Amino acid sequence: MSQNITSYPEWSIWRGIKSRCEVPSSSNYKHYGGKGVKLHPAWRKDFRAFLAAVGSRPSKKHSLDRIDNAQGYVPGNVRWATRSQQLRNTSVNRRITAMGRTGCIADWAEWMKLPYQRIYMRLYRGATPEEALGLA
Repeated sequence: MSQNITSYPEWSIWRGIKSRCEVPSSSNYKHYGGKGVKLHPAWRKDFRAFLAAVGSRPSKKHSLDRIDNAQGYVPGNVRWATRSQQLRNTSVNRRITAMGRTGCIADWAEWMKLPYQRIYMRLYRGATPEEALGLA
């Protein structure tokens, strides 16, 4: 880290996380800190520790994602993800399990090469995951 620490793109990401987790006046606090989402104590105090743990952002298309949204920004629960990956990792997605595999409807549509709407409507009408995927 020979350059100014604030010039790293990860610095702005780290500051944003700190703000939404710790500053009640932040516009997104209600979705993060207000729901108990915390930033790992060592990361909270030290940007260098945060960067060492999460690594450099792979591209401008990546942002930091919590793997399990019920947990905070802690070691083992963060990854660099694209917008598409993050959209599949939200609490509003319906996750289904079939053949020992779990994913949101968009994942299953991709894996099974089926239209998203077909799976969605079958589930909406009461089909089991296997029926919705054409496996039963």
